[in-house]
Amino acid sequence: MEFGAWEVTAVTFNDVQVLAAGPLGFRCRIGDQVIYVGRAVPLAGTTLVYRDGDRGRLVLPEWFAEANGLLPDREREQKLAG
Repeated sequence: MEFGAWEVTAVTFNDVQVLAAGPLGFRCRIGDQVIYVGRAVPLAGTTLVYRDGDRGRLVLPEWFAEANGLLPDREREQKLAG
């Protein structure tokens, strides 16, 4: 996915649950992790409506998923190895 002059690699998470939503973002459960996602972070293809209790698909930039520990360790190691 391209965003202006930047190319963004997307990572898709299914069955994500919104736990609490506010005007600037939402707290959600992805697998066994709970993270905060700002409203400007999700990419096209996201099906959440950003209300408490919503469930759906969340598409995030790879850099965000990696920074929040959402990628499996072996994927992270492969990316670092190059």
